[in-house]
Amino acid sequence: PLFEPPPLFENPPKDFLLALEQGLARYGNLFRLKFGYTDSYVIAHPDLAYEVLVKQKNHFGKLGEGAGLARILGRGILTNADYDSWFAHRRVLQSAFHKEAVANWTQAIRDAGERCVRRWQTLSEDSVVDIAEEMLMVTQELLYEIIFSLSPDEAKKYPISLPLTLATKKTSLVREAKKTVDASLYSLISKRREDLALGKKFGDVLELLL
Repeated sequence: PLFEPPPLFENPPKDFLLALEQGLARYGNLFRLKFGYTDSYVIAHPDLAYEVLVKQKNHFGKLGEGAGLARILGRGILTNADYDSWFAHRRVLQSAFHKEAVANWTQAIRDAGERCVRRWQTLSEDSVVDIAEEMLMVTQELLYEIIFSLSPDEAKKYPISLPLTLATKKTSLVREAKKTVDASLYSLISKRREDLALGKKFGDVLELLL
């Protein structure tokens, strides 16, 4: 065959992170995991990541229109499988991820971490903390601030939570999630256009896109 696929990790543990850890230890930097009828290729070395994401990026598409997120977000930067269209969008966003811009996020990241710790400090000693949920909360807070310049309290008015269960084929659930996300995003865009018309400056990703 022209292409010899990497080894398949048969019967991996259900814990995804544990499956990655065991796969790396057993097979090295390139192996496969099977999800239903789909093979997922795991690459675990910077050189391989550079090959896929940079040197051959036009040969490796994004999630595509069949992915759960694409059914809600459309052909966005994460889901657009058309390379030329994706690259045009990527060029627009490039300046938001320069070193100088990322350095400006340091304070926002520090503040989000400190809020998380203060929240833990209010719990009783026998409380159980779900670290995955806590880290998701911190990530969401940062995204709202970096993209929309919204504080955690302000962000509560604009729900954009997208659970992994959007992979569902239930049209009603997908339609409801899309309706909620669209309402929040269009409301944020409308308000921002009004603020920009008044001469306000934000320096966030939304301003860059508009």
